[in-house]
Amino acid sequence: MKLYNLISNRLGEEKRREEKRREEKRREEKRREEKRREEKRREEKRREEKRREEKRREEKRREEKRREEKRREEKRREEKRRGGVDVGKENRCSGPVRDPHVAHSNEGG
Repeated sequence: MKLYNLISNRLGEEKRREEKRREEKRREEKRREEKRREEKRREEKRREEKRREEKRREEKRREEKRREEKRREEKRREEKRRGGVDVGKENRCSGPVRDPHVAHSNEGG
């Protein structure tokens, strides 16, 4: 009977140890899985933030283009209003501006 109890106890201990090992493996696997999920979430957040940042940059570029176009349009309107003469030019005559390096047909040269 003693021998039976001894063997039975040893088998019981072995079963408990084996069960503990399995349980520890399950916990470890759960931890790894949770880490993987967490890393995926972080990666997705990074991608999302990059997308948002790119959208912001793109919107800024578009806005800057719009402003630049408005400035050009305003310049054109201003020039038209002044009669096609830009005040900033030294030559203020309303005739065509000629390139001094090109010989023109009506000049004797």
